[in-house]
Amino acid sequence: MSYSHQRDKQLAKALEHGLRNLARPWARRSAIRVFRDTTSLSANHDLWSSILAELQESEYLIYLASPEAAASPWVGKEIDFWVANRPMERLLIAVSAGTLVWDPNANDFDWSRTNALPETLRGKFPNVPLWVDLAEVRIGKKYSLRQSEFRDAVATLAAPLHGRTKDEIDSEDIRQHRNFTWVRRFAFTVLVFLLAAVMGVSIVAVQQRNEALDRAHTSASQAMAAQSLQLSDQDSRVAAQLALYSQAAHPTSESVRAVASAVEANQHVVRHLRGGANAVAGYRGSAGGPSTEVALSRDGSTMAYYSHYESDRVVHLYDIRTGVERRLDTGSVPMGGGWLEFSADAQLLALEVWPNQIEVWDVRQATRLRTLQAGDPTELSNAADGLWATAFSPSGRWLATTYHTSGTEDRQLAIWDAWTGAILVQSASRAEQLAFDDRDRLLAWEPGRLRRFSPSSRAWTVVGEPHQIKAEERLSALFPDGRALISTDSNGRTELWDLIAGRRQGTDRDGGLLATLPADNPAQVVGARGGAVEIYDPALRSQATLGSFAWPATSVAASGDGRWVAVGTVDGAVTLFDAGESHVGRAVPAMVPKAGELTPDGRLALRRVGSTTEVWTAADEDAGIRRLGTLPIEFDPIDDAIASTQDGTRAVFLDEGEASYTARLTLWDLRTGEQVGRDQTFFGYDVSLSADDGIHFMADGVHIVVLGRDGPLLFDTRTWAMRTIGADDRAFHAVAASDDGSTLALMDLTTAITVWRWTDGELEEIQTVPFSSEATFDVDLTVSARGDKVALLDGDGRLFIVDVESGDLSTGLAGTAGDRATFSQDGRLLMQPVLTGPEVMLRFWDTGTAEPAGSWTLRRSNEVRMTMVSGRNLVTLASDGSLTTSAVDLDAWLDTLCGLVDTPKPSAPYDRYLSGLDINDPCHH
Repeated sequence: MSYSHQRDKQLAKALEHGLRNLARPWARRSAIRVFRDTTSLSANHDLWSSILAELQESEYLIYLASPEAAASPWVGKEIDFWVANRPMERLLIAVSAGTLVWDPNANDFDWSRTNALPETLRGKFPNVPLWVDLAEVRIGKKYSLRQSEFRDAVATLAAPLHGRTKDEIDSEDIRQHRNFTWVRRFAFTVLVFLLAAVMGVSIVAVQQRNEALDRAHTSASQAMAAQSLQLSDQDSRVAAQLALYSQAAHPTSESVRAVASAVEANQHVVRHLRGGANAVAGYRGSAGGPSTEVALSRDGSTMAYYSHYESDRVVHLYDIRTGVERRLDTGSVPMGGGWLEFSADAQLLALEVWPNQIEVWDVRQATRLRTLQAGDPTELSNAADGLWATAFSPSGRWLATTYHTSGTEDRQLAIWDAWTGAILVQSASRAEQLAFDDRDRLLAWEPGRLRRFSPSSRAWTVVGEPHQIKAEERLSALFPDGRALISTDSNGRTELWDLIAGRRQGTDRDGGLLATLPADNPAQVVGARGGAVEIYDPALRSQATLGSFAWPATSVAASGDGRWVAVGTVDGAVTLFDAGESHVGRAVPAMVPKAGELTPDGRLALRRVGSTTEVWTAADEDAGIRRLGTLPIEFDPIDDAIASTQDGTRAVFLDEGEASYTARLTLWDLRTGEQVGRDQTFFGYDVSLSADDGIHFMADGVHIVVLGRDGPLLFDTRTWAMRTIGADDRAFHAVAASDDGSTLALMDLTTAITVWRWTDGELEEIQTVPFSSEATFDVDLTVSARGDKVALLDGDGRLFIVDVESGDLSTGLAGTAGDRATFSQDGRLLMQPVLTGPEVMLRFWDTGTAEPAGSWTLRRSNEVRMTMVSGRNLVTLASDGSLTTSAVDLDAWLDTLCGLVDTPKPSAPYDRYLSGLDINDPCHH
């Protein structure tokens, strides 16, 4: 095939494919071999040799005629060879472009009009040659044998090649195509059958595999949830990790309970900055082993910590306000319990390093300012003991330490000017503990007395009352105002002494208390006994537990006000606590109604003020509650009912009439406190019997539903037109509505829950679900915010949860009665506050299964007066006016735990429960 590569490369390729496949039996190779040069036509001897060899073996030459081909020297050479060596009737022409005109009179082409043939063909054809026109095919790129124009041209050219007529070629192709189509359909049918069989087997296998994986995920989830619950009081960090992966492996009631329990166990945790090694190292130093030390600045802005379990010798700086962490590459962290302390403004950090050196660091620039050397410990047998006692003045100006040095048996005291590195005092000393007061004066505890040194006068004075320490007692800490913690090893007793007044403030007899005192909060002591971190009062009575760890604490630090607490444990874990905030109940300072009442649906809080009633509602997210307005009515929670529109602009008030079986309805503008329209009195309905069910606005903000003596009533507040809901023979006993008024739930005495939807101004019954109960006269009925679930707690403490879409009913036990139950905003949790002794407990249920999902202790209070949902939070108001908000959303709980743990994966439990399972990181979606 000879052609112009520039113009007809695609056409030549299509033509070659057509010649090979036209009329070819589908199971045989093509009877025609076509040579088509596809290489660049560079002037190359080897290239022409290869073309010439193919020409010599070819029986036919197909020339794709075009002006470009006619002008091509390579095409000319191929044509010249053919004219000289082959008969002209075996030169076939296919026109792709240009003009071919045959002059019968001259028995040759009309060369004045023909431009698609080379001059070498002038006068060479004895008869009219065979040619086909492919110009339209090339323009339209119709290169398929299913295209009639292209198929006809290919058949015309193929006929002489096969030695058959064009009709025979065409008929044979049709026959072969039919045969191929039949074979293809048969093969396709067989393939479909086999594929269906394989797919059937595969589907069964996949289903079995998925069921096995689902069971494995469920088992792993339940196992990790159980261990998380077991560890919640022992190691809050691992409990959080297990709870996160339990929920990620497979959501179950157990995993939800584990998540709720982990949030409560970590309620005061700001961040687990470093996970523990889950072991204690085998070597020991002067402080009893590898150390994890923590320090907090007095202003509560910065935390510092290091651990010998880290391979790098670094001190970490954590900005509490921003959560940003930096590193001080010290390269020389001590082997024992090295001392670590900030200046009061957190600008300087003093760090003990081995041997008997103190480094002073600029925290802001993360640079070492200087290194101070305390004597020469290299020749001492106890050289690894490090410094005996050390203190850093609040201003960062003075640094003091007691230590041993070579050449003397006495303990030495050194006081440096930390700004210059100059030694102010260096002398023998019996001091066992050191501290600086707020005036940068050094307090030194010596056996039996407390002395004070003034750097300005360089004079020592004895302060406070003498206190003789017994031989078996050991002073563990000294504080700037003269208080000291004294621990006794003989009977395990810890005492807190005021050394200035010479009196004991508190005693702890349980032993093993590692404690520190906030510099600016004399009413608080922070201590750790084993792995439990607690807040104590000055009498050393426990006030609150901040958290627990599997390994004992080795270092405890507190900010000046006592709000921030840092703890390092013997296995290398580091945790920062906020003693003033809790993830399960955050105090909200607000002007709130004291001794108020909550409407039955939990959406409004009411407070009587003289002859008026203040109306409050839940605010968005963390703001607590807000006042909607004041109405000139006297609300009686026993007989009256009130409800507001969703936007809080209007309210309907139902007041029991003086006559029997009467009620008065009025509409009010909450913004102005004025009545809107006329009031309406109804006869024959004892609404007071159903005041506990309240009033419910529908989604249009115009219609309301009230449960009357003879059933539920639908009112139009514009005209007070009334009609009954449902059949007259159904005795409905309880009513509730969703927050948006789109869904209404009714319970009748035949023990069935009926669900209605508000659509286009009408209530449409969409679901009726029967249930079994013998205690339907003291029930709590509630609807989720989106109307997708309905919950009922009967008088016997049984729980029924209806899935509105499917009608499925889940049952469980609620136990003792509490306040009104309510759904979380996402509908996945049902919760109920319960007063247990002096504490308010918040109980949870998984709404998918009606199984318990744990409980939280919110606060100590003698009564819960109001509880309402505000976005993802639950707002609880006690009778004393205290207000707390609690996150009651499963996704919010998971986000909280992810924000606390340093890594969500618990290594050993992960390998034990999740090995071989593909579980995504629960904290990186």
